[in-house]
Amino acid sequence: MFLDDDNESENPWDQPKVTKIDEKASSKSKPKKTSTKKKDDLPEPLGDFMSKLKEKVNQQNASFKRSGNGGSGPEFPTFSTIHLGLIIVGVIFLWLASGVYQVEEGAQSAVLRFGTPARISGPGLNYRLPWPFEANYVLRTAAENRIESSSRTARRDDISFTLTGDENMITTNYVVLWKIKNISDFLFTNKEPQITIRAASESAMREVIGQKTFPSVLTANRTETAHQIMKILQDILDSYQIGVEITSFELQSLTPPSEVSDSFQDMQTSSIDAQRMKREAEAYTNDIIPKARGYAVKMIESSKAYSQDVVGKAKGEAAQFDLIYNAYKENKLVTLKRYYLEGMQRTLGNIRNKTIVDASLGNSILPHVSLDKKTK
Repeated sequence: MFLDDDNESENPWDQPKVTKIDEKASSKSKPKKTSTKKKDDLPEPLGDFMSKLKEKVNQQNASFKRSGNGGSGPEFPTFSTIHLGLIIVGVIFLWLASGVYQVEEGAQSAVLRFGTPARISGPGLNYRLPWPFEANYVLRTAAENRIESSSRTARRDDISFTLTGDENMITTNYVVLWKIKNISDFLFTNKEPQITIRAASESAMREVIGQKTFPSVLTANRTETAHQIMKILQDILDSYQIGVEITSFELQSLTPPSEVSDSFQDMQTSSIDAQRMKREAEAYTNDIIPKARGYAVKMIESSKAYSQDVVGKAKGEAAQFDLIYNAYKENKLVTLKRYYLEGMQRTLGNIRNKTIVDASLGNSILPHVSLDKKTK
């Protein structure tokens, strides 16, 4: 007791401090009993982990309080097993929720599992395992990409001139449109697909143009030439397996070098004139041939009609002659007289003014005819 009185006189703050620590120690002992009961409700490894974590937190709390201003500093809250479990469950939930991702319309997603392609996801809401198990890459597969030979990134020395089959140089300028056909091949087969497409385009163009002569390249149909280049280009890219589809290949210009541009212009003018004259000749042919065919058909039909008319008349006259001949055989004098009268009727019927002379006058007809009158 004396010792306690001396301690109280020498340090009046010791007793409250000891009392406070004892109270905290007693209060800390209660959660330990509670944690022992909760530990039985959890799996053994997880329960041990929770108990150790709670003890660490409480020890840090007591250490911080003793190192404070006379033990009166702020205290950390005491975490129970339930609180720690909820935090861990929340972290796990957020980790699992990080695997949800959205793919826009016209796009695809390649999912990788431990760096190996696992599957391809389409548009909509999708899910993958969280990192580090799976990862995804989203690309717009429906969008068309454009490559121009005259762009600033292209090497002009490689694409400006192309050698023709007759060893002449020609200036070329083209545009390629392409899109992603296979997202897995596009991501993992080729590192820089645009450079590969440009190089393959130049190779295909040189292959097609190299088989043609200089005049045929400049005057040929560009659409047909571009179609041939596009087919060869697609075959080259398919052999590379870079997952690219060529949707369009357009030859914007095919021009000769400046040294022969004047001669080329003259040739182009001559070619245009030749095409114009050819069109005019075709138009004249299309106009005159139908007319000639129609006129020929008309003449043939007229000839047939004339032939039928002449033949019909001849047959009629022959039939009439047969009838007259039969009548003549029956009565010759009557028939001769009839023929004589019909002949005179046909002959004199077309004469307006007639002079009839009696046969008894003989040769004395001249004094009775006025020579001033015009007779028919």
